[in-house]
Amino acid sequence: MEPDLSIAVIADIHGNIWALDAVLADIDQRGITQIVDLGDTVYGPFAPRETAQRLRERRILSVRGNCDREIYEEQTDQSASLMYTRAQLVREDLDWLRTFPATLVVAGAILLCHGTPDADTTYLTEEPTLQGSCLRPIAAIEAALTGVAYPVICCAHSHIPRVIMTTTQQLIINPGSVGMPAYADGACPMEVGSPHARYAILHQRAGRWSVEQVVLHYDWSAAAEAARLHEQPDRAFMQMTGLVPR
Repeated sequence: MEPDLSIAVIADIHGNIWALDAVLADIDQRGITQIVDLGDTVYGPFAPRETAQRLRERRILSVRGNCDREIYEEQTDQSASLMYTRAQLVREDLDWLRTFPATLVVAGAILLCHGTPDADTTYLTEEPTLQGSCLRPIAAIEAALTGVAYPVICCAHSHIPRVIMTTTQQLIINPGSVGMPAYADGACPMEVGSPHARYAILHQRAGRWSVEQVVLHYDWSAAAEAARLHEQPDRAFMQMTGLVPR
């Protein structure tokens, strides 16, 4: 029988050091020593350098998100957040980001990816609409996992917490976002409705998997103030509310 196991799953930190520190403190208090990160680590108008340092200090395994890749690739869209993030990072941070793999398998059973196993900009669990995000049809999720035999898949990108069981009995977990509770994907609002930091804990007991979704208070006013200082009032609003301004 497989040994008992607990793994903390974090994602979409986006440089929000205040949220990350709250999450890491909660994980430590629970006595969990294994942490994995699903990408989009430092891109955002907050504290990218400090966030990179914290993750490296903790030796946290990370997979590459689209926003990690955009930092070191040439981009035609030079957003204010991208330019700020690049300006804050040093060469060792960029070298560290380049080491992130697209996917990773841990404990021989858990596949980590940012979007889908094949694309970091595709939602695995979400179907964006003009009214907001809804659950992607299970058949479409299963099609995106063709050839993937692992019993547990952890994904991110949407910032929307999900726990889904497929007809093939694969467990899919989206832990939500540590540091960015809302954003707009084009005309689609991706929002959770509160400013809390979010992460998930995977437990394996007697060969069975269960999931604990964690919602944490932290000093979100500090993150909002950082966004205001970088002249991003809409981002400040989203940090304070978990909603996309209409």
